[in-house]
Amino acid sequence: AARPLVASREVLIALKLSAGREVDLRDVAALSRGSVDYAEVVELLRRVPRKLVDDRLQKLREVLDTRRFRDSLKGAYLMDERIGAPYFDAARSLCREIGARL
Repeated sequence: AARPLVASREVLIALKLSAGREVDLRDVAALSRGSVDYAEVVELLRRVPRKLVDDRLQKLREVLDTRRFRDSLKGAYLMDERIGAPYFDAARSLCREIGARL
């Protein structure tokens, strides 16, 4: 039987954060909840210019506080505010952890 190749959570976070579109940042916020190997994400991001990573982390921090972004995440993943709140907290933690480890 064939086994599909699926990228790890860490690879997806690094790719989506590097791309940095709002839809990608929304996915980063969704992927940030749960077990994340920050060391692996940082290692993958070392291939990306540091300023770009810093800019993307700052952009994610900023959009996390906007109603439009929060509504977009909740709508895309069919969640209400109560369910969405831990994702926003996890995304903030991800920004802190990655920023501190770079």
